[in-house]
Amino acid sequence: MDNYRKNIEKAFKNYYYPLILFANKFLYNKDVSKDIVQEIFTSLLEKNKLSQINDYKKYLFTAVKNRCINEFNTTKRNSEKKKYTIESNGTLCSDPLEAAEFEHNIFMLIKRLPPATRNIFTKSRFEGLSNQEIAEELGISKRTVELQISNALNFLRKKLFKRQ
Repeated sequence: MDNYRKNIEKAFKNYYYPLILFANKFLYNKDVSKDIVQEIFTSLLEKNKLSQINDYKKYLFTAVKNRCINEFNTTKRNSEKKKYTIESNGTLCSDPLEAAEFEHNIFMLIKRLPPATRNIFTKSRFEGLSNQEIAEELGISKRTVELQISNALNFLRKKLFKRQ
């Protein structure tokens, strides 16, 4: 695998989910948000453009924001949209980039969870599986799933509050 593809793969692993969440805050449509993020990464692969970018994170979030604005304008959903906000330790972030940074920090913390805990937490929070479904899929008890999710949430709370 060449260096260019490795860089795209690294950017994809680090920013794919935060970018989808970021896009979804503008569009309120997870499928369209995923499509936009995937189109941006596909475009980077096809155009061999990543080597010209100094700050991947800034480029990707700006590209997603611009695509969302285009999508937003073409679908004419202005009257249905809410102001972008995210609750962050009791405060509201009206700046989408600030909120995206907060979400990115959460994803980086999730990556630090033990593999089994991360797998269970991801299935619960991002794949939308119930505790029972996760237990059946992994061949473990529902109580173990609940404990692992609780451990993950405690870890995230501890690390997020420690940063302040």
